[in-house]
Formats: sequence, C-alpha cells, structure tokens
Amino acid sequence: MRIAIIIDALVIGGAEWQSVLSAAELIRRGEQVVLVTSYPRNDYAEFIRDRGVRLVAMPSGGRLRAGRVWRLTRYLRDGRFDVVHVFKGPGYTGRLSARLAGVPRVFAGYRGLTRDGPAARWANRLLARGQPGWIVNSEFLKRAFVDAYGVPPAKVHVVPNAVVAERFESRLTRPEARARFGVGPDDGAVVTILANLRRVKNHAMFLRVAKRLVEGGAAARFLVAGDGPEKDALHRAAADLGVTGCVRFLGTCQEVPDLFRATDVCVLTSVSEGLPNVLIEAASAGVPCVSTDHGGAADVVVDGETGYLVAVDDDEAMAARIAAMLADPPRREQMGRAAREHVARRFSMEALGARLLAVYGGAAGAPPEGPAAGDRPRVAQGMV
Repeated sequence: MRIAIIIDALVIGGAEWQSVLSAAELIRRGEQVVLVTSYPRNDYAEFIRDRGVRLVAMPSGGRLRAGRVWRLTRYLRDGRFDVVHVFKGPGYTGRLSARLAGVPRVFAGYRGLTRDGPAARWANRLLARGQPGWIVNSEFLKRAFVDAYGVPPAKVHVVPNAVVAERFESRLTRPEARARFGVGPDDGAVVTILANLRRVKNHAMFLRVAKRLVEGGAAARFLVAGDGPEKDALHRAAADLGVTGCVRFLGTCQEVPDLFRATDVCVLTSVSEGLPNVLIEAASAGVPCVSTDHGGAADVVVDGETGYLVAVDDDEAMAARIAAMLADPPRREQMGRAAREHVARRFSMEALGARLLAVYGGAAGAPPEGPAAGDRPRVAQGMV
C-alpha cells in the first residue's frame, strides 16, 4: 500500500512525534510510506534516518497556499498513492490536494477539537463528502468530535498513540538522576510535571498542589519541565504562593528518561487534552501518575490501579492523592509496575500499526477499537 502521511511541521510535539512513529511502524510492516511536511525543520532527524522514513518537505507557497495545493496535488497524483492521512487538524490543503489527485482513501486526523467558524465548518463538510472517515486518538475525542460535528460514529476511528519504551530507559541510578536535576539525598520525594507552559496545561493548579503538600508536611521537591508563554506568570505565582524554595523550573528538558528516573510521581493538571502523551511516557518508565480527569487521560490512567484521576482544578483532591502515594512507597512502586504493563498492552507500536492498516483498509477488516486481543506487544520494541 502506498501511503502519504501529511503533517505541517516536525517540531517537538505530541502529534508530530506520533506521525513519525506511525510512518516508522507502517514501513516496518512493509508498506510504502512518505511523510510530507510544509517546512524543512526536522526535530526527529536521527529517529527518521534510523527507521528509514522517507521525508518530503513541500513549502506552503504563499498566503492562500495555492502553490502548495498545486505541487502537492501533482506529487500525490504522480505517486499514485492509495491512502492520504492528513495527520493533524482540519488539514484543508492536504485533503483538497488528495481529492484533486484522485487518491481513493483520504483520512483527516484530529488530535484535539478545534473551534471552527462557519466558513471552516462549510469547508470541512465539503471536503468530507465521500471521505472514508476521521482518525482520532481517544474515545473521549471520538465522542466529542461526533457531538461537535455531527459525524456518524462509525466513520470516526480511534487509533491510540504509541510509545517506544526503550526511549525512556535511563542509564542513571536514581540518586544520579536526582542530582542531575538539583535534588539532594535529603530533599525528599520528587513530583514532576512535564508540559509546555501554556494556559491549557494549568500549571497554576500544580503550584497550588505543591503549596498544599508542603503545608501538610510532605518532604518533596517539585520539578516543572517545559517552556512557553506562561513562564513569567508562573514564576510570579510561585513567589506569591511562597513555594519558590521547593519548586524548580527546568525549562525545556532534553533528558526526559533521566527526569522520569528521578521522579516518584508524575502529575498532569490540564483543563483539556486529547490523549496525553506524557502520561503514556511516564507510565512506560514505570512512574505512576496523578492527572486531571479530562480528555483521554482515563485511557491511560486506571484510577486506583496505575495512578489516580481527579477533577479539573481540584488541587485539594490531587494533593491528597499524591500525599498518600508518597507515604506508601511499596504501593507507589506497585502502581508504577502496573502502569508500565498497561501501557505495554494498549499503546505498543504493533497495536498502532495494526489499527492504522485496518482503518486504511476499510471497516470490513477493522478490529475492535484499541489493540486486538491477540496482538501481544513486545515491550522492548514498543513509546507519545
């Protein structure tokens, strides 16, 4: 099967990484896959090279992107592609080009809901005529997408994200990893949030949780890994709450495996998510998570077994859950093991490839939503 996966740019991001993983796994299965982007920047160059992924950069070509539509249409027509998967968002340019090129099966991939205006909704409905379906990454997003756009549920396919487990294996011991992030042997447990510093990630809740835990007598350090537009506001908020002594802002973190090795509990405080990659990644490293119960978080965190879910902005409940985990190391470690096993079953590369091919090939050959019962993942080859 000749497949083109279209993504706007290969910058660091959850959807971008999943597009690369999808291409790599499909190639491993013997399919002919090309990853088409709008910009030459490639933050995954080493992985793409090692996995033999073919990359084609096709600039947008002006404000109306007419030049890109023409070039992409010609490329898809000449390549005689069987499937085009526009990986992220409405993807009007990619879908239009695929339709003009006569590609028989065109899929739009949504990683989160967009706030389309009337014109965008009209364009979406027009391009959707005859389209086999949409691909989303969580059951929550499927329900939300069906409700928002009136799409028949049978045309919205859930393909969960994948994780490459070995990418989160640190070579450091726990004391070495803690020291790398400025945590001493007497500083207590480590509670970490790894997310871009954007309002939707709700780091203000994390800081309130830190304050509650410190006031409750918990011996802990709180690491904030990520950068973004809320950076200055969050530094001020930490000072106002009086937690600057126990909260450390790391900025962009490239040593994610080492960060997870240093972490006792991983936290996500988002007000909105599709399927949170960080929860999958932390679980793959054996770190239990406490997350707000929004979006696809419940697809990753089995409440009370692999971690805990709390209501959005309920910092009191989140602090209580974290405190209980910190007070019971054996239970916390057991939850971490359960989290790793859950992710290995549900979010393997093999499950990703099998599900994508079933969707691309048509509903008649599609397995149930999620991994097939007999598709036993190989954890050593299995990552968001």
